[in-house]
Amino acid sequence: MNLNAADAGVGAGSISHIASSIPSAPTPSLKFKTWKDTTWYYTQVPDWLLEDAHKYALERREFKRSSTDNVPIFQTDPVENEKVGIIGELVCGFLFARNINIRLIDRPTDMIDGGDGGADFYLQRSDDEDNLAKIDVKTVARTVVPKPHYSCVVAHKQLIRKSGEEILVFVSYTKPSRLAFVLGWLTVAEFNEKARYRRKGYRYNSFVAPTAFHEVYVRELRPISELLEWR
Repeated sequence: MNLNAADAGVGAGSISHIASSIPSAPTPSLKFKTWKDTTWYYTQVPDWLLEDAHKYALERREFKRSSTDNVPIFQTDPVENEKVGIIGELVCGFLFARNINIRLIDRPTDMIDGGDGGADFYLQRSDDEDNLAKIDVKTVARTVVPKPHYSCVVAHKQLIRKSGEEILVFVSYTKPSRLAFVLGWLTVAEFNEKARYRRKGYRYNSFVAPTAFHEVYVRELRPISELLEWR
């Protein structure tokens, strides 16, 4: 388990109010590459995306002040948690939108208890407009480049409300280098099969879990290329 992290994906809300445009950049784009000998996609996070993520993080906190469902696994400043979560969602949005084999549909605009109901995107998997897969992006901020044995986590109170066909996408944002890694994905059913349950109060070195959660390792994820090609 890598504990040089602040989990901003747990409890991260919607980007529906910013998905249509990014005001700091007239024609924003991100370049993606695969990381060394892995299946991870990564990109350099530009200034305009960081600035917008901070702006919308402040707005998002106003929606979520009364929510009890947004306890991060690795606690840091609440606004910073939101900011990292938005970075992950935006990066995934650019990556998914670049692939012609899938159609990404923005989530509904209604807010549920200050959150997003567990959906950052809806993926249309075929020509049938009703054949949608809900996608929830989970982003962790780290101080180092991720490794295959690092953890990907989901809060227990969120996981138990998800159906098996929903999709979890895991992103790691390395702050010093400003690199965002889209590490891979699993359906909720696959995640449940692989995950290890950690109770509230679980200890690892100096880390004490503030809420119960489930974790898998990066090496257990499916390659993100499979999701990009999935129809």
